[in-house]
Amino acid sequence: MFDVGGVLAHDVWEHFFCDKDGISEKYCLDRGQLDAVGRLLWEVFAYRRATQPGDPDKFEKEYWNYFIKAFELEECARDDLMNRSHKFIRPVEGMDRLLAKLEQQHVDLLLCSNNNEFWFKRQMDLGFHKFFQDENKVILSCRIGVSKSDDSGKMFCAVRDALNGDVKDCIFVDDRGKNIKCAVGHGMTGILFPRDAEYGARYLEFLLRKMGFLM
Repeated sequence: MFDVGGVLAHDVWEHFFCDKDGISEKYCLDRGQLDAVGRLLWEVFAYRRATQPGDPDKFEKEYWNYFIKAFELEECARDDLMNRSHKFIRPVEGMDRLLAKLEQQHVDLLLCSNNNEFWFKRQMDLGFHKFFQDENKVILSCRIGVSKSDDSGKMFCAVRDALNGDVKDCIFVDDRGKNIKCAVGHGMTGILFPRDAEYGARYLEFLLRKMGFLM
């Protein structure tokens, strides 16, 4: 079971907001305020489910409308913000090949991600759709209504329902220690992934081979 941001794809929010060529630099925005607005918008969209095919694109436009209003930017900045954000949605090197190897050896693949509908859609468009076509095995905060760290454990209950086997046989790969701790608390084995790392796929493949998931 894989997280998305930081594991399969580079984290959009952290890089796009603060990296070189990100919007903090482009629009001369205070990073403290940027962080506060970003977290507020996260709470608005991370738990909002798409019910219609066009909803992800609709939500993305709403997201940037909120952002423009918060920073009193010109409305015409929305297209630039959207275009720039897409440039920061990049796959983590080698993770697609590792997923293909796992699939070839009939390892059941699941996703469990704190994510909104529009960035998730863009991340899957990087070539990951083919590995996660079964919607029942895609567990997202925007579809469950809570995050992985929520005290209710609702996301991990959904994971258990989606598993073909025993929860003890489930390996959860995430880049945040608190999420690994939650997964372990629900009976899974956790692997802490080196966030966005170019060597992450090699590191993970080595561990999975040692654990017997790859031959």
